[in-house]
Amino acid sequence: YKDAESIYKEVIESRGQRLGKKHPDYATLLRSLAALYMKMGKYSEAEPLLSQAQKIYKDKFGTQNPIYAKTIYEKGVYYQAIGKFSEAKDLLTQAIEIQQKTLAKHHPDIANTFEHLAINYWAENNAKEALSYYKNALDEYIFQINTYFEAMSEGEKTKFWNEIQPKFILFYNFAAQYHSQIPELANIVYNYYIQTKALLLSSSRKVKERILESNNAQLIAKFNKWQDLKNYSAKLFALSNDELAERKINLDSIIDVTENIEKELTMASNVFRSASDKKNISASDIKGRLDNDDIAIEIIRASRYKNFTKTDSVFYIGLLLSKNKKNINMVVFNNGNLMESDYIKLYHKAIMNGKGMGKFYSYFWKKINKKIPAYTKNIYISIDGIYNQININTILLPDNQYVIDKYHVYNLTNTKDILTLKKQLNNHINMQHKTAVLVGFPDYLLDLPKDIGIIPPLPGTKQEIDNIEKLLLAKHWKIKMLMGKNANETNIKKIKNPFVLHIATHGYFLEKNNE
Repeated sequence: YKDAESIYKEVIESRGQRLGKKHPDYATLLRSLAALYMKMGKYSEAEPLLSQAQKIYKDKFGTQNPIYAKTIYEKGVYYQAIGKFSEAKDLLTQAIEIQQKTLAKHHPDIANTFEHLAINYWAENNAKEALSYYKNALDEYIFQINTYFEAMSEGEKTKFWNEIQPKFILFYNFAAQYHSQIPELANIVYNYYIQTKALLLSSSRKVKERILESNNAQLIAKFNKWQDLKNYSAKLFALSNDELAERKINLDSIIDVTENIEKELTMASNVFRSASDKKNISASDIKGRLDNDDIAIEIIRASRYKNFTKTDSVFYIGLLLSKNKKNINMVVFNNGNLMESDYIKLYHKAIMNGKGMGKFYSYFWKKINKKIPAYTKNIYISIDGIYNQININTILLPDNQYVIDKYHVYNLTNTKDILTLKKQLNNHINMQHKTAVLVGFPDYLLDLPKDIGIIPPLPGTKQEIDNIEKLLLAKHWKIKMLMGKNANETNIKKIKNPFVLHIATHGYFLEKNNE
């Protein structure tokens, strides 16, 4: 930072001598140095630079200009940082009014200003006003995800997600504080979370690969054109209305063309249609597919923010969606650090010796369980954080039953997958035979690397899958058994979507070419 400060001062001095101290480029450098001082915590040195830049822009462009609005936005953020929220609100309100007049509807600057206005009202304990601005901001980020995230490169996606994820996490902090006062907050958090969870692991790359490998020249050309238009639109969203007019660009027209091509792709490609359908799934869609005895649960891990600054603490949110409840129930586990240290160590120890399981109900499940209706039979759960190290079925309930004794638990990567899973379950129910593939008692000598040594056989796994086969045949299941030489990687990769896949084997890892 000190090196950067020295360079900025040197450039500001030379630029001031060459262009004069009233030039817009000079003002831009002042803002950059002010931003550096904010990072360094030298707040008192940032304010005069921002005020000087503000005056330069005002004299040069007037007040109804995007760059003037950006400067008073930055000054408002400065006032927030030093706790002067009244001054910050005045500047941010001015900024958003100018931006909405001079920038394209979905310009990124507008979302940023909405977000800081939300933070300002939060700081003033005006939760309803804060929520209104938060929805404006986060809806814009969802728009950005739906509009051009798919067309980004993998590197661009990572950078984009790293920028917007903290904004959602901060909002979850807000929701955890006010959800008891504003019941609709749980629904809003749920919808944002299912739209952003595992965003970097979404199916967009697979969709691209499937289309490019389809050998359908017309489909590939249409897909490439759609991607190009998405990338082009993303750049245009960053321009002001004047800049668009100057270049004679009709942004609405480009968006319409892009959407029409997207509709054509949806009709032409099942893969593309499936990915597109998943984008707009909401709580109401999932609720519509739940039965009366079902419940959907999302668990969220979030960093704790204090004074709008990220800390080393974490907390967990549980969101419970059921068919017959208007609002989603939200519960908050504030002791996330204990859950991820002492509690999980005790759990691992208890699992190893099979004793002392009762305490984990209060540690990990009690708050959730209290919100589960008594008539519930099926739990569809999507976990996060430390819950990946816990088998929910092993939680011992107060009535001395385990979760597995009372409920049928379906583990999902995202509860919006309920729509697909329900369809699969119905298909299997309607089939004459449910299908299962049972793999066990493999011949380890077939392809065993010399440096591994001898891996002992597992005759118990033969008995295991034989017993499972008997149970399933009694229920008229269709069974495929893979044992001995047939229990190998090649055959497992040929398996196509059975209702049950059971594999009983040793596991080991090989270091191969440092991969």
